[in-house]
Amino acid sequence: MSGLDLYELPNFEAIEASENKLGIQSILFWITVVVAVYLAWTIASPFWYQISNRLSSRVTELRRNSANIILGTTDVFTGNAEIVRPRSEDAVLKGDVVYIAEPTSDNIKENQGLIYFSGSSGIAPSNRALADEFARAGYITVVINYWGKHQKIEDSGPWEIRDPNSEPSERKRTSMIKNALDYLRNNRNCTHIGGVGYSGGALPLMNLIQERPCRIEAAFMAHPGRLKTSAYGTIQIPLSLAQAWDDRSVDVRTRHEQEKELIDMVISTSAEKDAIKSGKLPPRVPWQMNLFSGVEYAFAVRLPSKGRMSRDEIYVKRAAFSQAVMWFETYMPFGEKKLKYDV
Repeated sequence: MSGLDLYELPNFEAIEASENKLGIQSILFWITVVVAVYLAWTIASPFWYQISNRLSSRVTELRRNSANIILGTTDVFTGNAEIVRPRSEDAVLKGDVVYIAEPTSDNIKENQGLIYFSGSSGIAPSNRALADEFARAGYITVVINYWGKHQKIEDSGPWEIRDPNSEPSERKRTSMIKNALDYLRNNRNCTHIGGVGYSGGALPLMNLIQERPCRIEAAFMAHPGRLKTSAYGTIQIPLSLAQAWDDRSVDVRTRHEQEKELIDMVISTSAEKDAIKSGKLPPRVPWQMNLFSGVEYAFAVRLPSKGRMSRDEIYVKRAAFSQAVMWFETYMPFGEKKLKYDV
C-alpha cells in the first residue's frame, strides 16, 4: 500500500452549498440591477421627454433654415399674404394633410399642445402663420384639414373655387380630430391640450367642448360662425371669445342671446359663491367675451392681400392672439392636475 498515493474524498456537501450560495447571489444581483434601472428610468424619463422635445424642435429649426423657407418672413400681425412664409412644415397624419407648427427650442411649454380648427380656407397661409405664432408662444400646434382645403406652401397662385362635394365626410372629420389629439398625447407627450377655432372652425371646436368627458381643457374662438345660440349654455370647459362689433355672421341680437346663455350658466346664489370659494363646490365653467370695434368678420386671422393693415386691425389681431395665449396659460396650467368644474 505504500506505493499508492492517497487522496482525500471531496466534500460534496460543501460544494453543493457553495453553488447554491452563488446562485442566490446571482439572482439577488440581477434583481438589484433591474430595480436600479427601473428607478433610474422613472426619475430620468421626464427629463428625457424634455430633451427629446427640444432636440425635435431644434432639428426642425435646422431643417427649415437649411431649406431657406423663412427668408423674407414678416410679422404676421402686419404683413401681407404674399410675403409671410411658414416657419414649420406640412405633414401627413394617418393619411390626412396637417400643418404642425413646432415651438422654438428655447420656448417650449412642456406637455402642452393645441388643436387648430381653421375657417373654410383650410390649411392656408393665414392659418399657417397664426399657428406659427402659437408655436412661438411655446405650444406645438396641429392644424387639421377639417374643410378639405389645402394650399401647398410653394403654391403662390390664386385659390381655386372650392367644390362642396370635395369636403370630408363627418366620419372622416371625426377621425381627423381623433388622430390629431392622439398624436399630441402619444407622440408629443401632451397631457394638457387646448383648442383654437377661427370663423367656421368654431363649429367643430364647439362640438368638441360640449363632450362629456371633454377631451381638451380650454378653448379660444374668434368671430365664430354657424353656431347655435343654445350651444353656449352647454360648454364643459373654459371658453374665451373674441368678436367684432360689426360682424356679418353674428348680429347684435344673436350676440346678446349668446351672452345670456353664458351668463345663465354661471349665475350663483350667495351661498353657492361661498361654497365655491371654500372649495366645497367646484367652480362654474369660466368664460370670457371680448368685443372689438373698427374691424370686421375674420379680423383675428386675416392677412391683407396687399398693402398694410390699419392701426385698428393690427391692434385687434394682436389683442385677440394675446387673449388666447393668456387664456391657455391660465386654464391649462403647467404641472397641475386638470381643473374640474360644476357643469
